[in-house]
Amino acid sequence: MKIVDYIQENELFYFNRLKCLRNEYYHNQCSECIDICPQNAFDIVQNKLVLDTKECTGCSVCIGVCPSEALISKNFDPNEFIEKMFSKDENRLSCKSNTVCLSVFDTHHYITLVLEKDEDIFCDLSECRGCILNRDDKTLNSILKKAEEANRFLKMTEDENSIIIQKQRKEFSRRDVFGKIFKEIKEYEPYKADKEEHKREIPKKLTLLKNALKKRALKSDKNVFEYEGEFDFTVSKKIDENCTNCGECVQFCPTGSLFYSSDTTKIFFQSGKCINCSICDDICKEKAIKTDQKNSFDISSFAFDRAEILIQFRLEICKVCKCAFSYKEGELICPRCEHFETNYQDIFKLAGES
Repeated sequence: MKIVDYIQENELFYFNRLKCLRNEYYHNQCSECIDICPQNAFDIVQNKLVLDTKECTGCSVCIGVCPSEALISKNFDPNEFIEKMFSKDENRLSCKSNTVCLSVFDTHHYITLVLEKDEDIFCDLSECRGCILNRDDKTLNSILKKAEEANRFLKMTEDENSIIIQKQRKEFSRRDVFGKIFKEIKEYEPYKADKEEHKREIPKKLTLLKNALKKRALKSDKNVFEYEGEFDFTVSKKIDENCTNCGECVQFCPTGSLFYSSDTTKIFFQSGKCINCSICDDICKEKAIKTDQKNSFDISSFAFDRAEILIQFRLEICKVCKCAFSYKEGELICPRCEHFETNYQDIFKLAGES
């Protein structure tokens, strides 16, 4: 195994540990790649995700389930593949002919492909049942879930096209599997690891989706749609009056979808940058920020990264420490000074008296 700072890789596969949500925030419990990996190549060590590069075969099954694109095949880029499909005269995805396992794609890719090509996209899953990559049907179920979510979204936006699943049972040998995994290698430049400092950025698959939705929004008069249920790739947020303006939700947001105004009196949210990691929900000590289950979706707001104000603060100067704080009501004293003034006698207690 080769480790360069935050990188774990072998000849076929690359894991950027700084992009992993599990490693970004200690209490995050994301286990999508662990659950679906047919080789059991992932493990948790001291609550951090690690990759056993000797066990990893580079099958790419885990790539489509990773919300932050921390997992990368050096020989097959699903984003690049989808972009190339825009100009090709084909509308079928098949591990038998033009791609690796369809689990490499996320819901974003399916929606983007339908919108950009403006036609039905056929997914050939006839090989899944007998495939060694489909352990306990986890891979097949993951593909079906993403296709179903894509179709729900397309139906909500009143698009005439959809993802069409083609299935029939067929046995698939181990030799055939790995022959098909690498058949497209010659079309792609080998992936080169980016050794630059980690930056807050949104996954490219989300950018592709937003670009497709921008075109959709610009040519349609209707861009706000009602829906039931939820979508994994987009959420709304709300912040209630319990917020203390500590800033931890902004600090730990991996994509910058939460951010402050220049004077730190407002917290903004951009749904088009959120990857639904729930880190902000979990890290908030006051439980003031929550996922807001709305029943409408605004394509323009999502695609063009329009920001909404989640909360606005009134800053005042504390009469004790003379520092600015988020004032709500009562005396002009910040929470720290208020706590100190009401508990100052504790500073004279010995440890054994506490």
